[in-house]
Order: sequence, then C-alpha cells, then structure tokens
Amino acid sequence: CLGVFVCFTLGWRTRLFQVLALICLISLHGRVTMLENGGDIALSNLLFWSTFLPLGRRFSLDAKIAAEANPNFVHDTRPITSLAVLAIILQFGVLYLFNAFNKYGVEGLDGSAVHYVMHQDRIATALAVAVREHLPIAGLQAMTWMAIATEYILAALILTPFLRRYAHR
Repeated sequence: CLGVFVCFTLGWRTRLFQVLALICLISLHGRVTMLENGGDIALSNLLFWSTFLPLGRRFSLDAKIAAEANPNFVHDTRPITSLAVLAIILQFGVLYLFNAFNKYGVEGLDGSAVHYVMHQDRIATALAVAVREHLPIAGLQAMTWMAIATEYILAALILTPFLRRYAHR
C-alpha cells in the first residue's frame, strides 16, 4: 500500500495508481475497523470520485514525462467540468454543514465541546495536553463557537453558486 500511495502522490502512471490507491484504502479500512472514523469514509469517497478526474494532467511525473517526450506539449489548464467535480464539492460542503449541525448538542450550545475534546486522551495531541489546563473556560467556549461558525461559513463558501472562484479560495 505504501508503494501504491507513493506512486499515486508522485503522479506516476496516475490512472493506474488512482484505482490501486482506492483498493488499498478500502482494504486498510476493512482490516483496521477499530481505528476507523468519519474522516476515513470521507477520504474513501474523495478517492473514489477522483478516479473520474484527470489528476495526472498537471503537476505529476506523467505530465513531466509527456512534456519531455513532446517538445510541442502544452499543459491543459482548462477547468474540469464533470459530475465528479460536483460530487466532490457537494461532499466537502455537506461534510462541513453536517459537522456544524452535529455540534448543536448541549456541549455545542454551552461551549464546552472543545474542553471535552481536549480532555479525551485517546485523541488529544501533545499540544492539547500541554495547554488544556491553562486555558480559561471563556477561551474554550470561544473556541467551540468559532469552530461551529467556521464550519457554517466554510459550508456556505463551498456550496455557493455565486463568485465561486473567490469563494472556493
């Protein structure tokens, strides 16, 4: 799997390694189900939809090899319009929107969600462990509400049909 992911990242024989990366990822998810979370499902969906896109067209070894083989080679910079692009945009927008909706429990409304996350030793990073006892409750509440607001704003920017070029940036 590591070799497949390295080849896919470098963009060597991109189409082949796109499909192989999807198979490897699904295989890994099937073998380590105890570590699986919602991000893994989102990654699988993203990788699935990307198999319908020409990822090797630019910024890859495939594009570099094609440019060296043909002196008249011109990189295709036209935007890609397809159902796969729409699916990926919808996936990211809906992901942020439902994450924001999901935080509307008691912890989200009273602002204690970040406090609880920082105290889950299973997922807290070393930085969270180092600072969690020193942050005031008001700061943790502000971080919770800012996280919710950020997810709503990102969902709106991703899903907006107006000024898409600027909104997506």
